[in-house]
Amino acid sequence: MLSVILKESVRNLGKAGDVAKVKPGYARYLLAQQKAVRATKENLEALKQRYLLIEEENRKKLAEAQKVKLLLDGKYVAIAKQASDDGKLFGSVTLKDVSNLLCCQGYNFSPKSIFFNGVIKHLGEYIINIELHADLVVPIKLYVVKNEAAIEEIRKLHKEKSKEDQVNVNADINGVDMDAQTNDSKII
Repeated sequence: MLSVILKESVRNLGKAGDVAKVKPGYARYLLAQQKAVRATKENLEALKQRYLLIEEENRKKLAEAQKVKLLLDGKYVAIAKQASDDGKLFGSVTLKDVSNLLCCQGYNFSPKSIFFNGVIKHLGEYIINIELHADLVVPIKLYVVKNEAAIEEIRKLHKEKSKEDQVNVNADINGVDMDAQTNDSKII
C-alpha cells in the first residue's frame, strides 16, 4: 500500500487534502491523472501549509454545489426508449444518455458524476443520483417511457402537480384548510 495526498475529491476515497493509502496500481492511476501526489515528507509539510486554503476552496465548491442543488430540486428527466410489450428495453439506459438529457435541459454534468443502482433495462420510474460535490449528492427522477407522447403526459402531470403545490402554498398562506374544502368550493 502506498500513501498519497489527494489534490481533489475522489469518490469512495476522500476529499482534497486527505492522505489515503491505496494499492500501487491505483496510486499510479491517481498520479497520472494528477488527482494525487506522493505522501513524502516535503509534500506533507506543504500540505500543512496549504490546508487552510484547501478547506476554504472546498467550502466555496460546496456552496456552489448547494446553489445547483436548489435548481435541481423537483426536476426530472424523461427518456423514450424502444421496448417490448412487457416493458423490457432493447438495450439499456446509460449514464451517457442521462448526461446528454441533462445537457439538453441546460445542466452540464459528466457521466462520471451521475450514478444509479443497477442497470436500467425496463420501462418505469427510477431515482438517479448526481454527485455535485464529495459531500453533496442530489437525487432526481428518471422516467423511462416507450414514446414521446408519454413524455408529454409526464410534462403535463408535473405542470399540474406544480400548480396544485402553488395552490396549497397560497392556501396555507391565507389560512385555508384544503382538506376541509369540497371540489366545488373556490379559493379567493
